[in-house]
Amino acid sequence: MALCDACMRLRIQRLPDPVDSSELSTYSGYPHSTTGQLLFSAQSCPFCALIKESFLRVGHFHIPEAVVEETLRLEPSTPVLLRAGRREGDDESVIGDVEGQEGARLNSIDVLVAHGKKYMRGRVHLYAPKG
Repeated sequence: MALCDACMRLRIQRLPDPVDSSELSTYSGYPHSTTGQLLFSAQSCPFCALIKESFLRVGHFHIPEAVVEETLRLEPSTPVLLRAGRREGDDESVIGDVEGQEGARLNSIDVLVAHGKKYMRGRVHLYAPKG
């Protein structure tokens, strides 16, 4: 399976950091695609499928697939925003972390879709947790 155009343009090492991951008042991030495009391309693009699946389980919460589908179809022109989830700089396991190479600290990609006051968050983990 090949990546879609939106995923091929994506440079994950350059994703913006969230201002504050607990603060949802500012919906910022790299615009990957729209929810309508994501639903279509998730059928053939493996990374878009991961993004869509990231909404199904957030922490200890499980969201039914029907609810995710309905929310994504709600407003097909809503942007799908991606932000970096980086490890702390004090982590000794970060190898080759040089200034300007924040990609070495990238741990996950946070996904956000916001329809006004309604929003969905997801996270695509790039590395398995320690242990």
